Amino acid sequence: METANDTKPRKAIEEIYPDIFLIYGQNRSAHAYFIRGNHKKVLIDSCLPNGVDHVKACLDSIGVKPSDLDMILLTHEHVDHAGGVPEFCEHAIVAAHRLAANKLTLKDEFVLMGKAFGAKSEAFHIDVLLSENATINLGNYELQVIHTPGHCSGVICFYEPHHHLLFSGDVVMANGIVGGV
Repeated sequence: METANDTKPRKAIEEIYPDIFLIYGQNRSAHAYFIRGNHKKVLIDSCLPNGVDHVKACLDSIGVKPSDLDMILLTHEHVDHAGGVPEFCEHAIVAAHRLAANKLTLKDEFVLMGKAFGAKSEAFHIDVLLSENATINLGNYELQVIHTPGHCSGVICFYEPHHHLLFSGDVVMANGIVGGV
């Protein structure tokens, strides 16, 4: 018999749509998404640097190794979304909005919010600068880039128009819209 104090353990990874997996963030890390496309395997956001082992274990549980990733798409530059990229980008192309890429390249610690999360990420290279209306075709899914500044200047969302899915980073969250920082 369950009591009011019992809590169910939250899943670490969950298939929320065919071939789209939500990787629940741990220890203040943002959630990440893995999409198994027909043409490309994509990770949207990566986690805090100290959350990399969790994300790797989640990917492993569905038969995916970090070396299987083709692309890492960043919704924005904050360390809880981009901090784990150095551990995943050896074989993958890293893509972000040009404003986020600039801040990540310059390692603007104020903007990356490393102190707020008690984390500092290693340097990494942004390979592709994403702009409004760019499309990433994964075969079974198509991700359209929408520039959504407000939370920070380099924020983008990824919209899948055929299935009406939105990957919003911190622009829209379960408890409402996040304001500017």
